[in-house]
Amino acid sequence: MVVIFIIGLVSSAVVMNLPKDPPAAKQMAEGLTRQLNIAAQESLLSGTPFALGVSERGYSLLTYDGTDWVTTDSREWADDLEAKLTKNGESIKLTEEPLPHILFEPTGVSSVFALSLSNFEASYSLLSLGDGRVALEIE
Repeated sequence: MVVIFIIGLVSSAVVMNLPKDPPAAKQMAEGLTRQLNIAAQESLLSGTPFALGVSERGYSLLTYDGTDWVTTDSREWADDLEAKLTKNGESIKLTEEPLPHILFEPTGVSSVFALSLSNFEASYSLLSLGDGRVALEIE
């Protein structure tokens, strides 16, 4: 009986110390950073421009088919997430529909931008200096 009690006590201590899931905002920021870096590389390899469309409600990844931008992936922001976009140092007013604000050219050049995703817990910034790479900063 004592052995069972000790096993139960130890297992409850282990469960209490298991790592928690990261916040939804952090997961979204990390996932978007990965998607944008993949899109930039794919643009180089395929010769097809890619874009990021940002709106008040979420974002879309787009490809250019020669005549129009086609959505390849679209996601909504987490409920408590606020997005702010700056392109070339100027604040961009976000609309209800995602527009192709950020471009990733097949030459490896991208728009210079900062996308800030914040909630009451933390703030995350996705940054690009125009070299086709996107970095994530946790503020």
